[in-house]
Amino acid sequence: MKTCVAIFGLALVAPMYGNAHPQHGGGVHQRFHITTHGPAVSSLSVSSAAIESSPVAVVGGGTPTSSAVISPSSGQSITSPHSNDTTSTSNSTSPLAASIAGLGLSPECYRPNGVPMGWLPDGVNITTIQSQVDSLHGPCTYGNYAQITSATSMSGAALQMDTQAMPSSLKGAIYIIALQPYIPFSEVSASAVVASMNKILAEGSQTIWLRLAHEVNWYIDTNTINTDPTVKYHGTTEEYKAMWQAVAKGVDRSRVKMFWSLIPPFQPGDTVDTMDAEWFPGSEYVDIVGLDAYGEILSGEQATFELMMGAFCAKYPQIPVALGETGWLQGGTTAQKEYWLGQVSSKETLKVCPQYIGFSWFEYMKDGDYRIVMGSDGNIAKSVLAAAS
Repeated sequence: MKTCVAIFGLALVAPMYGNAHPQHGGGVHQRFHITTHGPAVSSLSVSSAAIESSPVAVVGGGTPTSSAVISPSSGQSITSPHSNDTTSTSNSTSPLAASIAGLGLSPECYRPNGVPMGWLPDGVNITTIQSQVDSLHGPCTYGNYAQITSATSMSGAALQMDTQAMPSSLKGAIYIIALQPYIPFSEVSASAVVASMNKILAEGSQTIWLRLAHEVNWYIDTNTINTDPTVKYHGTTEEYKAMWQAVAKGVDRSRVKMFWSLIPPFQPGDTVDTMDAEWFPGSEYVDIVGLDAYGEILSGEQATFELMMGAFCAKYPQIPVALGETGWLQGGTTAQKEYWLGQVSSKETLKVCPQYIGFSWFEYMKDGDYRIVMGSDGNIAKSVLAAAS
């Protein structure tokens, strides 16, 4: 099921993806297991042996912004996105603390175990989903997808606002827009994107997290593993960075936060360091970093939050980190979804990633049933999160 919104010619619709991600229709894309993870690891890597032994379906994304390096052993405190808790990481007046405080997260939004939680709904009103889990608090984020199909169309007629994005229905939830350029990076009109964001803000959204060209390392046309010809990004890494920087310079950064979002390393030789060198547009142009990381079986064991996010978080210790999309890969069993929801919402996440600011659950029926509220397994989320404090 799709929702469709025109944003100055940007087609805002439910995922129009290929086979690379669960949100995409059709088949399932393959990625290779990451061979090394963990907060002490500065570079994830994929070995050629992993290609032969364990290909799996993929998903991933990320973003960064901030300064000031922090470390779990610093012995100072920082105001955490986890409710009003404090965590032993860095001084509360540090640039990182200021970055987190300025992201627009409502203190009243839903935070199981203190971890901000939001949704990517599959055509279902997000308030319906949230009320099944906690009727007293609104979601922290609401996610949707958009495509830039031509440069000229972005100067089109008035916006038709998606009512789900209105603060009145979301109680102040942050609107996360994954904006996919289907035209070459060099042809994207930064001014048209800026005008679109301004229009959404004028219609009522308080804050936008913009995932511009999200998962670029998967959708770029030089990635031959993505075999869907209809879903490709076009251009060089330099053109990508120039596009990103132009948009970042134009938007109101007090209300539009630039969310740099990739998928985890999936090709031989890939590491968080190589992804950074190839795609990171510069810390002054990024407010959040993150991955679209999904639970899965790795080396015969269920992946952990630390395994999937540790090295990435260690790479960007001074920038807020979020899971742009998450769930269990290809839907999974009830037990697997329960397990992964527990992983991403655990109090232990801050020990692995002190700058972790939450996650958006992929509440979709696609190549599998990713849903934890409206799915065939019933309301998994309520039962798992009921004990959260």
